[in-house]
Amino acid sequence: GPTLRGGVPLVIGTIRAGDLTERFRIPRRDHRRKTGYQREISLTRVNRIVSDLRDKKIDLPTAVLLNMRTYDEAVNLVRRGDTELFNSNSEPLYVVDGQHRVEALKKLVETEPERWNSFPIPFVCMLGASELEEMEQFYVVNSTAKSVRTDLALDLLKQRAEADADVMETLIERADQALYEAKRT
Repeated sequence: GPTLRGGVPLVIGTIRAGDLTERFRIPRRDHRRKTGYQREISLTRVNRIVSDLRDKKIDLPTAVLLNMRTYDEAVNLVRRGDTELFNSNSEPLYVVDGQHRVEALKKLVETEPERWNSFPIPFVCMLGASELEEMEQFYVVNSTAKSVRTDLALDLLKQRAEADADVMETLIERADQALYEAKRT
């Protein structure tokens, strides 16, 4: 893949959910020690992803952004002819973006390993970036995304629901769940 401005190389590919969930680390923010940068996960969001994946209501087409902090080209890149293959061995993979998807996959792999271990996850992995470089990429990914206007999002949702009854059923389920949770609080 390309190289970041600071010289950090990237590798792009897919990884099996079982391999990722065995080795991922999420650098959660510790305000006292001034380390990490990820907020706490939302269990509601994780559980929704789990449910939607189980019910085949969603795909995960966008890549998670990872970093292998301990990277050695001689060990982690294998050349076969003109092809370079990435070999991450058992190095920890730090989740820079995609923590809710990865946590959902962890739950799925733990509960149904035969179904989810081989599930392919697209990834982009920084090779040898420091925690500060991870923080910079986290900031860029999470601060520059532009949300879709509400009226456009609703119009697109309406169009999908008119074309696919399952979309309407999912919307009704989510509305019912939101009402239930609102009544409990």
